[in-house]
Amino acid sequence: MRIRSFAAYAAIATLLFVAAAVSWNLIGSHAVANPPWQIFGIKKVEADPNKTYAVTDANGPWMIMATTFRGDHAEEQAHQLVLELRKNYKLNAYTHKQAYDYTQRGMTGIGLDPEGRPKRMKYENAEKVEAVAVLVGDYRGIDDLDGQKNLTMLKQAQPECFKTPDAKQTGTSFAELRRMSQQMFTGGTTKGGGPLASAIMTTNPLLPKEYFAPKAGIDKFVVELHKGK
Repeated sequence: MRIRSFAAYAAIATLLFVAAAVSWNLIGSHAVANPPWQIFGIKKVEADPNKTYAVTDANGPWMIMATTFRGDHAEEQAHQLVLELRKNYKLNAYTHKQAYDYTQRGMTGIGLDPEGRPKRMKYENAEKVEAVAVLVGDYRGIDDLDGQKNLTMLKQAQPECFKTPDAKQTGTSFAELRRMSQQMFTGGTTKGGGPLASAIMTTNPLLPKEYFAPKAGIDKFVVELHKGK
């Protein structure tokens, strides 16, 4: 009985050794074909300090606007944040430059001017502003699961580039408006939020508005409801 038991154990050990060897060979061949971050599920995102990552129309129809910068160092600050989001947070971050002309008269106001034409409002601060936004993509829709998860994470994130003594975030009208609305309706900024607490989901700025229009037109049920009105 002891001899048979020993033989059985030896056979089992041999089978386990062979199975382990086969598995190791399979892993080894897989490692040759794929980089380590794919084998272990770690996302690889390029973060080359010598490259600029400007957004393109191919970076997803929906994106996260993490924050905006303006001023003499706006491009440098945005570039630093993009690199950190790519390197430390494994997010596809991009920059987008946009110019705003507040020297022109803005939207139509209430009432008429002395000549009987609709009043035209003008901005209080008549200036031309160039802002650089930091966007994160590439999401298929506003309810994209990865997009919503990353949005929640970004609102709580504490990027190192904001912790340096000379770090200075100068918000554009977008970020300032978000902060003002938070103070007005909630009495302050997002509880426990970080410097990106005002991040929001938005559309890719390089895609036309028509891209986001309903492809099938107005729903037939809605048309029927409004017949005769």
